[in-house]
Amino acid sequence: MTVPRDYTPAKYTANGSTTVFPFEYPVFDAEDLTVLVNGAVTTDYTIAGLGNSGGGEITFFTPPADGSVVLISRIVPLDRTTNYQYNGDFRNETVNKDFDRQIMIDQQLQEQIDRAVKVPPDSDTDPDDLIAELKADADRAEAARDKTEAIADKFGDVDSAVTEAQNARDDAQDAAERAESAASSAIVASGIYESVAQAQDAANAGKIPVGSLVSILLDNNKRFVGVYRNANGTIVPVNDAAGNHITYPSGQYVDEIGTSLEALEQRTAGVYTIDEQDGRTIFADKRGRMAMEILSNGDKTLYGKTQAYDLAVNDSVTLSNSVMLPSDDSAYDFGLAGNNQRVAFGLRKGGRVVELHGVPMTTQRGALPNDGMTTGDSINEFGLAFSGPNATGVSYAPCVNAQCWSAWAMLKTGAQYKYSGMAAKGGYTAAQILTTRIPKIIAAKPTFCVVMVGRNDVVQRLDFENETKPAMLQIFRQLRYAGILPVICTMSAQSNNTDEQNVLRYKINALCRAYAAKYGLPLVDLHAATTDPATGEWYAGYNQTKPDGTLDPSHPTPLGAKVMGDALAEVLNKWLSPTTPRKAASISTPEASDNKLPNPLFVEHSGGVPSGWVSDTVHDVSVTTDPAVVGNVYRQAGTDTEISASHITVPVTPGVRYGLGFMVKITANPSSWVSCYAVGGTSIADTDDTVYLGGLRSWKLSSEWGYFYFEFTVPDGETFMTIVTKAQNGTLELAQMGVFELENTDGV
Repeated sequence: MTVPRDYTPAKYTANGSTTVFPFEYPVFDAEDLTVLVNGAVTTDYTIAGLGNSGGGEITFFTPPADGSVVLISRIVPLDRTTNYQYNGDFRNETVNKDFDRQIMIDQQLQEQIDRAVKVPPDSDTDPDDLIAELKADADRAEAARDKTEAIADKFGDVDSAVTEAQNARDDAQDAAERAESAASSAIVASGIYESVAQAQDAANAGKIPVGSLVSILLDNNKRFVGVYRNANGTIVPVNDAAGNHITYPSGQYVDEIGTSLEALEQRTAGVYTIDEQDGRTIFADKRGRMAMEILSNGDKTLYGKTQAYDLAVNDSVTLSNSVMLPSDDSAYDFGLAGNNQRVAFGLRKGGRVVELHGVPMTTQRGALPNDGMTTGDSINEFGLAFSGPNATGVSYAPCVNAQCWSAWAMLKTGAQYKYSGMAAKGGYTAAQILTTRIPKIIAAKPTFCVVMVGRNDVVQRLDFENETKPAMLQIFRQLRYAGILPVICTMSAQSNNTDEQNVLRYKINALCRAYAAKYGLPLVDLHAATTDPATGEWYAGYNQTKPDGTLDPSHPTPLGAKVMGDALAEVLNKWLSPTTPRKAASISTPEASDNKLPNPLFVEHSGGVPSGWVSDTVHDVSVTTDPAVVGNVYRQAGTDTEISASHITVPVTPGVRYGLGFMVKITANPSSWVSCYAVGGTSIADTDDTVYLGGLRSWKLSSEWGYFYFEFTVPDGETFMTIVTKAQNGTLELAQMGVFELENTDGV
């Protein structure tokens, strides 16, 4: 790992909602990171990115309060962690880490030195004396400021008094700065004289010793006193370092100001008003803070907290961008109007009917839009299509395979549950999913998020109370606060756990059930669906077999994933609105329909291939019928050695959103490769530049008729998309296919 040259602690001002704060410097161990909130050390967070040269991020369990200062520092202990032995191994990893550690210590020492008070190398000044002098100067400046504020606080909207006080303030402040070093000594030395001539006479008479300071009233109604010196018998003014004559207010002038302020206080009671050139009148409190502003047109603005015992509103009240309607001349006792001036939420007169967009809430089913994403670890991620098994090799995402239990749920519900993507990562704990995957879900804003986490916490035997539970609760909270409904899943079956791991396993599942029950959230009991009650482990055939012939303790087979998808579908059916995505239901043309796929029902065909399609390898293709679908069925079958493959290319518009949908029935086994997916462009070859848009790929389990549907946005520069179908050692049957150009519903 390379340590960057510069190191600066990460400093943020919290907004009350953000929980994730990055740091852009490497950290080896969690103990090397110190987090302060408003100067106090806190440990209420998790860390991601330890050991990364580019840094990482911390995630608070609870967002710091708005305005809090968050400081993330690297504090490496000043000790030696490695002892090199004579003739021992000299490992480059160990040496590099040691040097990196020393660089980190040097950086943190340099950062501390940069915050210290320093003097030039040849200076005789003691830093402690310099600090004391700076503090004394600050105290004098603060005293002058306080006097100025005291004068300003007492001035009101009386022009002559304001002008008088401001002149006094300015003169007094200038005088205080110039007379700081000489005023008091001048008075003590020789008293105050009425004029320079009078002081000169006194000097001539020997009353003012040579070199002594003397104070003389100036010719400005005796308001100020100047500092002079007897320079070899001549009275001369004393100047400061800038060449200005040193003066200070006279006692008489201070008394005059006090008298004026007392009279002003009695007349204005401390009210401070300002008439601006643009016609505004500003009222301020005794500290000079704006309390009320009146514009030239009479509009008024109140600042700070305002309390009223009886407030009558004749027209309407505007709260930020929302308008609250009054009861007079309205059908509502209370209502909030949208930008179109229609009532979005209101209470009808009589106080018995609450309406949402004009529809009584009593008639709302409570069912929700049907789109959802999934998050979790490898039990989810292995459902994404790759060139190799279990998320190995080249990724074909967002295409899915038969291990994607959310895809099974979509097929089971006829796409009433609309799978819209995944944010999962193998090997991740609940805390890592919280910091790296939940932000992606929140940014996508689905209606549902299917959550199954915790398996890696069990494998690693993490502390439930201090690590797993807080992270899971934050996952659920952050989704809910973002307006996303968590679909909480207990963990699927597990095998070969120790007693300690089983304790953690059942604590996690119990937390899922308790949280869902408390907040009325959908709960999918995947534990019950996949666990053999007689053994407490996987049902036979539901979990994978590893290359060495032993059973995988964590990951489902396609059959296990199908059972999990069925359980998910059963729960979601009770929550989803009774709507399904667009499906081809009649003959149409791309020019006259939102379905841009020609011949969507495969009515036109020749030689077993639908019109518009290209057969890449001719092997057992046909167009048949099935009473379960509308129109014809395009059927392809392949053997172990011969693949049945075809494709069709469709013009599309970059930046436009489309939905790929098709009825599908598959006959497959663990050695099958059955696929129907879409790519950007016209090529059917898998290359490094291929953009996969969605679909089924490398499906390895038989399924009855179901509807697959996935939405995507065409990337910039792509004017075509190609649908690819393949069947090897299996059968693929397609019907009612479409590439639907979606209507933009923003603002609807």
